[in-house]
Amino acid sequence: MTTPRNKRSRPTRIALSVPLIPLLILTLAMVGCYRSSRVLVSHQADSEIDPGNYGTLVVLDLVYRGGELELGELTARRLREEIEVIGTFEVVPLERTRAALEQIEGFDYLDPDHQSRLGELTGAELLVTGEVEFRRYGSLEYHERLAESYDVGEQDSPSMLFGRSDEAMDRQTDELFVLDVTLRGYDTATGEQVWKRTNGVELEREQTSRTPPSRGELLSIFNNLLDEVALDVKNGLQPHLVSEYRYIIP
Repeated sequence: MTTPRNKRSRPTRIALSVPLIPLLILTLAMVGCYRSSRVLVSHQADSEIDPGNYGTLVVLDLVYRGGELELGELTARRLREEIEVIGTFEVVPLERTRAALEQIEGFDYLDPDHQSRLGELTGAELLVTGEVEFRRYGSLEYHERLAESYDVGEQDSPSMLFGRSDEAMDRQTDELFVLDVTLRGYDTATGEQVWKRTNGVELEREQTSRTPPSRGELLSIFNNLLDEVALDVKNGLQPHLVSEYRYIIP
């Protein structure tokens, strides 16, 4: 895997008129008097979902339209496990959830009446579901690889050969796996969406074969990425530290 290098750029010439020079010096002097410092500050944050209002959750299979793999079901199962570990929330067991869904004809999780009925049958105050996207980039055909190896916009190059960049070359030899998980929580009493979070993780590796990954290999990669997402969701649903940069101006 090659390390991208910074592209060479032509120096920009700035012409300054004589009256602008004193003004520039004065501006730089004033800015220099107010130096700021960037510091990393951590503070305690509460759970993203208030367990006092939503102590019982029902987690439904997430929607996945990417193929035959049951990734929506696998994601929901993993999330149930992580949320139960927290100990603050009660998660409706899968068997009870399925039994309740069978009693609601044509269940639609966006229908407030269906949400309310599911809440009555399971005792859940919050319905959690969402979408999963799992994508793989790589294994391009020869003509696609050739097109990808040139960057658009490098018009200064005397030929396409010199327009080839390290980033474009990486796209020829690397494959990228991306997992995006969007979660939404609906109040079963009102149907209002009261919670949303989006997680995106990716894995990049050198492509050693033009043969697509097997089903087992795809599931292994998916589960590794899902572990990161599930851990982050668990941290967000309990008191946790939040770090952010702040600027201090004396």
